[in-house]
Formats: sequence, C-alpha cells, structure tokens
Amino acid sequence: MINKLLVQMIIFYQKYISPHKGYCCAYRAYSGKNSCSEFAKVTIQENGFIKAILSIKKQFLKCKIAFKEIEKEKKQKDMKDNTANFCVIDGCTSASCEVLTSIKSCT
Repeated sequence: MINKLLVQMIIFYQKYISPHKGYCCAYRAYSGKNSCSEFAKVTIQENGFIKAILSIKKQFLKCKIAFKEIEKEKKQKDMKDNTANFCVIDGCTSASCEVLTSIKSCT
C-alpha cells in the first residue's frame, strides 16, 4: 500500500512539478542516465520502500557529485571564455588587442 502511494507521488512530481522547476536532475544531465526520481520510482516498485532506502540514498549522493562536477566544468568553461577575450602584449593585458597596440606603454 505504502509503496504504491510513494510511486504515485513520484509520478505526480515527475508530471506536474519537475517540468516547471527550471532545471533537471544533475545526475541525469551529467550521465545521460535516468533521473533520481525515475531511479527511486523503479527501485521502490522492484524492491519496496524499506529495501530501496539505501539505494535511493546512494543515488542522491551520486547526484550531488554530478552537480559538483557540472559546476566545476561550468566554472572552467567560464574562465576559459573570459580569458579568451583578453589580449596580452609586452606584459600588458587588455580586453582588446587593438587597444594595446595603440598604447606604447602600460605603466
């Protein structure tokens, strides 16, 4: 009884709440595999809630790690994009090489 109720609650979440959050499961986004809610739903259906608790907890930990990896990659990309827009000539840095070539000395 409780298992069916929990599965129905997950289905409700997937159908009516999740699509309107503005973001998706980090684990799904990072790995391309099922979302955490889908994992929980299937695990509860196959094993029952009590047996599924540990597996679901591990899945949420994987999602947390995936989120951190996505954020790390995003920061690295942002840093790369920002440094690609700068020009360094004779130790001087500018957002544009045209500006630096027109200036004889930065000091």
